[in-house]
Amino acid sequence: MNIAQLYDKLTSIPLFRGISGEDLATITERVHLRWINLEPEQFFIREGEQCNHIAVLYEGQMWITSRGKDYEVTETIDAQHIIEPEQLHGLECRYRRTYKAKTTCKVLLISKKDIRQTLMHVPVWRINFLNHIS
Repeated sequence: MNIAQLYDKLTSIPLFRGISGEDLATITERVHLRWINLEPEQFFIREGEQCNHIAVLYEGQMWITSRGKDYEVTETIDAQHIIEPEQLHGLECRYRRTYKAKTTCKVLLISKKDIRQTLMHVPVWRINFLNHIS
C-alpha cells in the first residue's frame, strides 16, 4: 500500500481526520498500524478482556452484546466505528461488551504504548480522540 492509499484510508477514520501529510508521515514511521481481518461469526473481543489498544472497525459489521444482571442486548455496528476508546485509560481498562463479526471485517489496531508515545503528541489526533470520548 502506498502512502496516498494509506493517507486516504486513515483520514476516513474519525480519529485521523484533519491530520496533515507531515504528521501522517511521522505516524506511519513510528506507529505500528496493525490491520486484521475477521471472518463472519468470529469473536473479536469478549467482555472483561483487557483493553490494550484502540480498535477501529474499518470495514464490515459487528454484533455488540451487552449483558446486565437480568438482560442481554445484541445490536449491530457498521464500519468506521471506534470500539470503546474510553476503556483505554482509567481505573478499569477492560471491555464492557462482547464484539463478534457479523460480516467479513477489517479492523485497525493501535497499541496503547504507540498512542501514549506518539499519537498523543499529534495535536489534531489528540483533539479528535478527546472529542470522541467526551
